[in-house]
Amino acid sequence: MKEPRPSSGERSVASGLFAEVAVVAPDVRGARTFHYRVPRRLESIIAAGQLVFVGFGRRQLHGLVMKFDRSSPVPDPKPILDVVWEPPLLDGRGLEFLRWMAARYGSPLAACVESLLPPNLQRYLEHSYSLIAAPESAAAPLPAASARVIQALTDAPALSESELSQYVGRTALKKALPRLLENGHVRRQATLKLPSGGERMARLAVSIPEARDAILSMGRAPKRRAILTVLAGTLAALPISELLDGAGATGSSLKPLVDSGLVKIERNYRLPKPDAMSYREIRRPKVADESAASALEKLIDREGHATALVLGEHQDRVAAYVQAVDRVAATGRQVLILAPTEREAENLYRSFLGHVPGQIALAAHARTPAQRVGLWRSLRAGEIDVLVGPRSAVFAPLTRLGLVIVDREEDRNYKDRRATRVQARDAAVHLGRLHRCPVVLGTDTPAVETFYGVEKERFRFILMGSAGLLRATRMNVGRGWGAQRPAGVVDVVDMRSAPAMGHGGMISEQLHIALREAMDDGGRAVLFVNRRGSASLTICQECGYVFSCRNCSTNLVQHRSFKSLVCHVCNHRETVPESCPECGSSRLRLWGAGTEAVTETLRRLFPGERVDRVDSDVDANIVSSVADGFRRGAIRFLVGTTMLFNVAESLKCRLLGIVQADVGIGVPDYSAPERVFQSLMRLRRSVLGGGMDGRMIVQTIMPEHHVIEATRIGSYIRFFRPELETRRAHEFPPFRRLVRFIYSHKSSEKAQLEAEGLIERLRLSMSESGVTGVQFMGPAPALLYRERGLHRWHIMALGQSEELEKLISLPHRGWVVDADPVDLF
Repeated sequence: MKEPRPSSGERSVASGLFAEVAVVAPDVRGARTFHYRVPRRLESIIAAGQLVFVGFGRRQLHGLVMKFDRSSPVPDPKPILDVVWEPPLLDGRGLEFLRWMAARYGSPLAACVESLLPPNLQRYLEHSYSLIAAPESAAAPLPAASARVIQALTDAPALSESELSQYVGRTALKKALPRLLENGHVRRQATLKLPSGGERMARLAVSIPEARDAILSMGRAPKRRAILTVLAGTLAALPISELLDGAGATGSSLKPLVDSGLVKIERNYRLPKPDAMSYREIRRPKVADESAASALEKLIDREGHATALVLGEHQDRVAAYVQAVDRVAATGRQVLILAPTEREAENLYRSFLGHVPGQIALAAHARTPAQRVGLWRSLRAGEIDVLVGPRSAVFAPLTRLGLVIVDREEDRNYKDRRATRVQARDAAVHLGRLHRCPVVLGTDTPAVETFYGVEKERFRFILMGSAGLLRATRMNVGRGWGAQRPAGVVDVVDMRSAPAMGHGGMISEQLHIALREAMDDGGRAVLFVNRRGSASLTICQECGYVFSCRNCSTNLVQHRSFKSLVCHVCNHRETVPESCPECGSSRLRLWGAGTEAVTETLRRLFPGERVDRVDSDVDANIVSSVADGFRRGAIRFLVGTTMLFNVAESLKCRLLGIVQADVGIGVPDYSAPERVFQSLMRLRRSVLGGGMDGRMIVQTIMPEHHVIEATRIGSYIRFFRPELETRRAHEFPPFRRLVRFIYSHKSSEKAQLEAEGLIERLRLSMSESGVTGVQFMGPAPALLYRERGLHRWHIMALGQSEELEKLISLPHRGWVVDADPVDLF
């Protein structure tokens, strides 16, 4: 009969035990693990989820025990060298989450392990060296440095690397140690010493009866008696300052109690205390739609996992979140709340202060390494009830999770562009499955993939602010559904035929009239431009030469504010040219409109009025003051890029102008129309609010495009239906998953050869593994085919998850694997 495999935390006492270890090595791709033999001396203490020390080639690295088995596919596996830290760092669900990340995203297992373990774990591993066996006298003599290391370890049981360097010297030690480790003369051990940051706390080190006996025996030490009395009255640790104040004592009275073993001093991470104003300023949000709130309550109260899309205005969603978190936290379960950015996470955090029971933490409050490790420990110990944070908070070690909320689920900031490349929204849904708890995806403009999940009945649908609408239609969900609330009227201006004003004809006559009327009424206006700078390119009118970046396949953008042509990819800069380098002509023309150009045009059209801009060229502190000036009315016209979303709370006015609505729609990227629509709708809500007295003017050369039409009528469904059909025709997500393989090299020929070699290996692997449903596009140069001096080639694979995951770990050195990419650049 086959022996059962020990589960997470279960001790194994059987002989002949083998362990699968996820080695934290940067050159291991995908979900690959390695088999090691468990030495007899470790069988009684080793468990899944532990951090161990193993040999990996000529290196000795740390890794995580994933599971055990009675057999090994490796004939003679290496032994595990040591257990670094006996308590398992991950439980069974954490290990399963780790496997899922590596398999789904092709992420290096090392990056996945490090994302789930205490931050910067490597820096807390302390290595020491001990002698296993001195070389025999008959053997060849050792080099002088190696002999000195052997002698030093003969005289001491174990020494650290810094201590050994005092005997040998740092340079000689670097040469001697690897040789001694490889020859088996010296053993390296690793010890995990997490920082003891946090506040100094005191707790009883004895039982309550023993403390009472000690109190009675201290007739001549009233201050010590008072300290013990205070500690005996609580089972928790107290901050030392709070303890001494409560006892009316000083540190000199506490020290004898510590020395005698009656009191124990420790350091604990304490949550930052919110300022008192927060509780007074924030009122409990009122739920506007009781039927929607009731539907959310039913989702929370049911047993098991379910995912719901909650669609509504931001303030309505927050009110529903507060009520849901209050309900879950009151039952003793934990809640995870994700926001796209740290700024939005802090705003959500403040919305919950004083409104939910238990401890609530904001991930950004843990700033120092010691605080981050302390927060990790508190979360793992279950001391925190509600955690609010950006996408990285999805890796938090929550052990009694009862609810996950992902606000603004459509935001692309949830996608990790480096390291793990995990999509935090999808990871949150999987986390809910593992913990068998509900997941709430909140939005006012859903991602196409998410709303498709609603239509296929994988996700439930809760519409805020429109009781009864859509709930009776089930499969016909959203037919005819428009904007949640009126958000002004929208006029579309066809720039192919409309009269235009200003330099380069960037302001239509209709927008100019609206701006003039707003100025005459003492109002304000926001103008959106999706490019910063003065112009998107500089071109010679004689020969057509375009000024481009020498390092990247992008045009240089002119910025008059610092008199340069700038690459927005690598920041390469050149002085503004006076003539064409090809033909020598001075007839250079600026093409396209950026924020600087629109700002200058408005200043010429409306002299005397204050016009300012918000983009990434403007310092963050200045952005805040500019936004405040616009809110107070000191600034009449505010021009900005998507940076406007960072100051959305200050944008309310009655006129919104979109200077170039269709820039981005024609980009050869299937998700580009969705990005444009989401930006336009978010601006419409942020600027015009919920009333009908506002006005939005959209300038475009593609007025018939479904993005522009859906924006005009304020209907997500009007965007969703044709967008879905376009994707269905090409079988793009959500119909099939997309994985992108990217290779960069300074040589274009090398990049092309690598890409052509990979496509052959992928096709061979398909035939060997029986994969038939994967379609490849490429290899081809990437849309941004040269970046920072490197030539980029890519291959796109479309298919179902189970088949893609068989191919996703094939590319190795030099290749970037981006599963579920948010753009194709």
